[in-house]
Amino acid sequence: MKRSFFYVAALALLLGGAVRFRFRRATLVLVSVALLLGGGLGNERAFADTEQIMITNPGFEYPQVSTLNSGPITGWSISGSGGVWNINADPQGSWTVPAPQGNQIAYVSPGPAPGSSASISQTLSATLQANAVYTLTGEVGEPSTAIHEVEGGTKRFSPAFGTGFTAELFAGTNLLASISGIPPQGSFQQFTLIFDSTGSPFIGQALMIELSSNQAKMGFDEITLTAQTTPEPSSLTLLLAIGLSMMGYAWRQKLRVA
Repeated sequence: MKRSFFYVAALALLLGGAVRFRFRRATLVLVSVALLLGGGLGNERAFADTEQIMITNPGFEYPQVSTLNSGPITGWSISGSGGVWNINADPQGSWTVPAPQGNQIAYVSPGPAPGSSASISQTLSATLQANAVYTLTGEVGEPSTAIHEVEGGTKRFSPAFGTGFTAELFAGTNLLASISGIPPQGSFQQFTLIFDSTGSPFIGQALMIELSSNQAKMGFDEITLTAQTTPEPSSLTLLLAIGLSMMGYAWRQKLRVA
């Protein structure tokens, strides 16, 4: 939508400049727009349009609970165990900060002890588009009371138990990209996953987000997904050609008046 508006506005400016050719600034306007379009042909990202992709219940505020539940999570499927947790009302001594968005977070937990994996996932109505850069972001954290392998009396993450959390983006059943890490205890940090669909064989397949962990009550919140698309080169070429034609027309009319 934004990109289409830009094209229409640029074309209107070109036509307006041609009609008002008697003004000295008309040619300058046309040349400026043509140069802008010409630069865009070599850098198509300059014309990129960023779309916010709809996710159901991205902040995990539904269903509303006073403490925590063991499912369901509105809009999300649970594999293993998980649910929503109102950490603002009942942090249970596990969180030193409020929820990043709203009052609740989602948690996944293979509990009572780590080892196996649990996950939540959502298949979106959006499909994978060509020539788009997808950015999946979210907040992730672990309760300060989480159970870890004990070695020498010290709680720590164990490589045998995995990497803490994993966020994945799929097209259909095909994994597009993933990110894993160890978040802070008692608070949250942002994760960012980026995927460029240029050349992908999975165009047109439904996008799916999956968040997983093999640690106790790993928390997720404020999930977002955007797609930055670029126009086809032919569209830019056509607009540039129209601009150059208008420039020629304005110049010829100016010479006639002179």
